[in-house]
Amino acid sequence: MTTPAYLVSGKGASLSLNSASHGAGRAMSRTKAKQNMTASSLKKILNNAGVTLIGGSVEESPMAYKDIERVIAAQKDLIEVQGKFLPKIVRMNRD
Repeated sequence: MTTPAYLVSGKGASLSLNSASHGAGRAMSRTKAKQNMTASSLKKILNNAGVTLIGGSVEESPMAYKDIERVIAAQKDLIEVQGKFLPKIVRMNRD
C-alpha cells in the first residue's frame, strides 16, 4: 500500500519458464497480520505515506509483505524495469 509498484517486462529467461514474481509476496499470514497490526496504526502509516485507502483491512498492511526492492533486485536477470511509481490511492475489497 505504501511501497513502490513496478512496471516490468520479462527478458524471456527460459530457465525460469519465462516467468517472474508478480509482487513482493507475503512476509506474514493474514492471521498473523491481523494479530500484529491495529486499524489505527495502519491508518497512521497510510497518512504518513500520503496514501488514501478505500476498503481494505490490517491483513493487507504494508508490514505483511516482503521488501519489494529486494524482490526486484533478486530478479535482475529476469526482468527489465520499465517504470516505478508510488501509490497515492489504494482500492481494496472491504472485509
